[in-house]
Amino acid sequence: MQLILTKEEKQILEELLISEIKEIKDEIHHTDDHDYKEELKNKEKALEELLSKIQILD
Repeated sequence: MQLILTKEEKQILEELLISEIKEIKDEIHHTDDHDYKEELKNKEKALEELLSKIQILD
């Protein structure tokens, strides 16, 4: 799959991903439910990997 983004779209996507990662980190810190915490950590990892892929694009 190939995705073509304008510079503005790339910037918006990066900002959204960074914001979501910060929110998830906060939620991980505040939850006591082990299963939910693991689910959040998996989502955080996936978002960080996606952010890395987006940041490589020119």
